[in-house]
Amino acid sequence: MNDNQQVAQQVMVQFSEQEYFSFAAEIMKPLRRRRFMQCSAVMALGVASGLVAHAVAQILSKTTALSASFYLPVFVLLFLPLYLGSLRLFRAYFLRGHFNNRGNFLRRMQFSLQPSALIIASDISHTQMSWRGILKIVSTKDLILFYVDNMQAHIAPKRCFASPEAAEAFYQQALTYWQAAQAAPQPETAP
Repeated sequence: MNDNQQVAQQVMVQFSEQEYFSFAAEIMKPLRRRRFMQCSAVMALGVASGLVAHAVAQILSKTTALSASFYLPVFVLLFLPLYLGSLRLFRAYFLRGHFNNRGNFLRRMQFSLQPSALIIASDISHTQMSWRGILKIVSTKDLILFYVDNMQAHIAPKRCFASPEAAEAFYQQALTYWQAAQAAPQPETAP
């Protein structure tokens, strides 16, 4: 095996929170439609509550000097900023650092490609995942993702490679091993 193949088969990575959020954006793509529908439902509830507020205002307008048509725009003008502001607040809260520095997630890890498995090792853990256990391998602009479930992946940032070519060679080698494992006959399982 020559030196270029050896470089392509092993890389030391240290993951950052920003790279995690890049991964999160990647896996959230299929869920964007659901989020749009949820926002639409909340807006419909807002309009419905505005209509209720308008009806209440009509009842109250008999006892106050303000007209009923005053309450609907005021409600809408107050509701939208409160709703959108709360979304930003919750997003900012959940995107805050929730990673423990003593945990494995942000530690330096070594990714090694073997014909039979992907090996990921750090100073506190060692994971060996058969290529058959990996659902798919995806290369994005910044990351190489080894999916072990629909929303869970081992992540290798491309910035950790010596060059973009080395990152591409690593990805291609992993893809070759993965495709060979998928094409191999399935072992029999006990009933």
